Amino acid sequence: MAELEQVISSAFWGHSNGVLVLNDSGLLWRSRQTEAQKKVAKEDLVSMLWSAIGPKQYHLKVTTRGGKTVRFTGLKQGD
Repeated sequence: MAELEQVISSAFWGHSNGVLVLNDSGLLWRSRQTEAQKKVAKEDLVSMLWSAIGPKQYHLKVTTRGGKTVRFTGLKQGD
């Protein structure tokens, strides 16, 4: 069975713009400037919260095992 994947072409982790990929394995974010990658395995994901932070902007708040929180900003409703 093929793995389902959602690609968000512009997502900010801190002040760095990158590509966010969500799939059955977890999530992967890759910086556009440095090509550095950050990965969170599915087993380490505790919660994901999609929220509006203005009339046209959204963010995704991800909480991992161990209590670490990461926010992806610069997202649009269609993402």
